[in-house]
Amino acid sequence: MFKNYVVTAIRNLLRNKIFAIINIGGLALALAASILIMLFVRYETGFENWLKDSSSIYRIETEMHFPGREPMEFSYSPGPMKGLLEKEFPGEIAATTWMRNERTGVAFGDRRFIERVSYVNSTFFEVFDLQAISGAREGGLQDTSSILISERMAEKYFGNKNPVGQILVLDNQLSVRVAGVFENIPDNSHLVLDFLMRLDPVNYKNSPWVLERWGSVNLFTYFRLREKEGLAPPALARAS
Repeated sequence: MFKNYVVTAIRNLLRNKIFAIINIGGLALALAASILIMLFVRYETGFENWLKDSSSIYRIETEMHFPGREPMEFSYSPGPMKGLLEKEFPGEIAATTWMRNERTGVAFGDRRFIERVSYVNSTFFEVFDLQAISGAREGGLQDTSSILISERMAEKYFGNKNPVGQILVLDNQLSVRVAGVFENIPDNSHLVLDFLMRLDPVNYKNSPWVLERWGSVNLFTYFRLREKEGLAPPALARAS
């Protein structure tokens, strides 16, 4: 019986080829569009899902007002903001961290590339719980002579060789030891992290506006709220 149904269906399709092509093509197009839409929605709604307790992590952004001009918005914030958060909201904020990205030459042997190196402070992993694959995660931020790298950078520079303990040269002058390797950050994240190093305030002694001045925005400032049910982000006064 089923065989007869199949034979009859095929005969009808062959007898009405144009009608069959239009219907089958339309169905295939609709299915393809539905799958693409589903993948797009899944990707967009999955931002930061890789990050544990992402709903409790916030970034400070800045809006500057100047006479006679439209307000200027920045995803960066002034250097002193981190200290202010720690001082004014100790009961609400569990941890804060800076992050400054700089384009830096990175070399290992004959492999030399311009990369984005993210300079952070030692509390970075209290805010962002990156998963270590090998080496010492926290140890990589204890001093300025170590560096942490992502999986893709480990493969890019070292291939199948164990990167932990190897030496990278930054800007042809600073040698740093690879202390550990962390998992790649998913594409659907606002973070792009491949190299992590300890931010050293001494390096900005001749450019105090980076870390010390309220009128200059050069850093990303993040904070994690303490785990309290129904706790909203602390209200900060807007400075114009």
